[in-house]
Amino acid sequence: MTLNQSISAVFSIALLFSGHARAVDQAQIDEVTAAYPVQKLMTLEDTKRRYALTGLYKSKEDETPVIAFAEVHLEKNGVSVAFRLNLTCAPTDLSDRTRPLPQQVISVGNQKVEAYWVCSREPSGEMSNLFLIKSDAGKTFVNGEFSKEGLVFVRLNGTLVPFNAKGFSQALSAGGGKAL
Repeated sequence: MTLNQSISAVFSIALLFSGHARAVDQAQIDEVTAAYPVQKLMTLEDTKRRYALTGLYKSKEDETPVIAFAEVHLEKNGVSVAFRLNLTCAPTDLSDRTRPLPQQVISVGNQKVEAYWVCSREPSGEMSNLFLIKSDAGKTFVNGEFSKEGLVFVRLNGTLVPFNAKGFSQALSAGGGKAL
């Protein structure tokens, strides 16, 4: 069994054991494993209901992985899933409030979705790409995909990222949890 076959089997087994078996696009699994042979996926439950986290590594020794987050984002009209990606980017100038936010098309599964995109410096000093779904139809679609609680593939800035969506259904229906 090759490394890609092993990782593909792990993805399939993880979905079956999560109790949410669903069809996964083999081409997407192959693309991720070819670019990043080692992946570490954490669910909302693993992070105390804060976010799903994916680390993509080029090797076991890779000390600078691509880190991506999918998190429940509270908005005026409810909740949606927002994404962060720690790839290098140029900071977005937000000083001119009359200028519209930059936009980018991302994909969730095989569906293209328009998102607002902002690059900002995290407290750690690293640059981070933030993606907020633009339209209500896009939010409904993305929330629906994450509510299925399986493996969800999202393409952000050209990088295909698998997220384990276990726990999102409950978090989205609870409005992101109780306020402190």
